[in-house]
Amino acid sequence: MTEELIKESFSIKYLETLATFNGYTTDWSGKDFGRDLTINEISTRTQNGKTRFIETGKSLKIQAKATTENSIVDDNNTSFKYDLEAKTFNDLIYRNIQNSCPLILFVFILPSNKNQWMELNDDNLLLRKNAYWFVPDTTEIETLNTKTKRIIINKANRFNLETIQELMNTYN
Repeated sequence: MTEELIKESFSIKYLETLATFNGYTTDWSGKDFGRDLTINEISTRTQNGKTRFIETGKSLKIQAKATTENSIVDDNNTSFKYDLEAKTFNDLIYRNIQNSCPLILFVFILPSNKNQWMELNDDNLLLRKNAYWFVPDTTEIETLNTKTKRIIINKANRFNLETIQELMNTYN
């Protein structure tokens, strides 16, 4: 497997792990139509004294990317720059204009040294480094670039245990 595919798989597994821990389900179609993963909100209802779990209809559509820290430009304490493929940026813009449920970019940043990506011992499974989310501003327009579009991601958009619910509340 190529290093790029390994990074991509790590990013998807990270999202799935956080979603599962928080009681959400995930769907991955295996086909790439600009969306890598959907996170679905689950609720409960009681019928005849029994609890049933059911999807609420709220979901997050995710485009997942992974890179290493030497591939970003970290020039201040509040944000960093990431060179996103132009076609992916335009997919984000298109989806955010056409749909009430935007496509959310998820960027998983691994250490530059592959040997530091993961650590496993008797007590821990540690996956390094950080993940962030990004939704383009509604005033953004498609890029005419053919290769990449440099975006600025706010470090406050760190993807953590609370992020999924916060994004569900914001974008549904």
